Amino acid sequence: MLASPWCPHTGATRFLLLSRYGARAQWIKFGPMGLFSHHHARDAYDQVYGGGRPPHEVTHELLAGAAAFEAMRMYEHHRERQGIPEHHELAKELLAGFAAAEIEKHFENNRYGHLNHRDARRLAEQQAEYLWQERHGR
Repeated sequence: MLASPWCPHTGATRFLLLSRYGARAQWIKFGPMGLFSHHHARDAYDQVYGGGRPPHEVTHELLAGAAAFEAMRMYEHHRERQGIPEHHELAKELLAGFAAAEIEKHFENNRYGHLNHRDARRLAEQQAEYLWQERHGR
């Protein structure tokens, strides 16, 4: 996604979304502090993990959204596999850990040297918590 100016009337930012079907411009309204909604985190996931964007074009926010979406997938898969009942505090801790681990994997491969490792990790943890709250309303 390539960001363009923020709209003062709606609070949305216009992004150019790249996909295998071509480019399309879309206004995306972020959650608090610029966090992606679940739908837009999935788009970020597709761009980062699906190879829709070259590594040098990935931003902190895009990487954090993708890592948080993957963390949410990993948590849900882990919970189903282990038969763990829903527990708010445990979920938040696991999601933060999964998101941090995803960021670590990306930086170990040295694909995102243009990004600040600490900022990406912090944003991914915040994004994962936001996705949890958006889905579970807590």
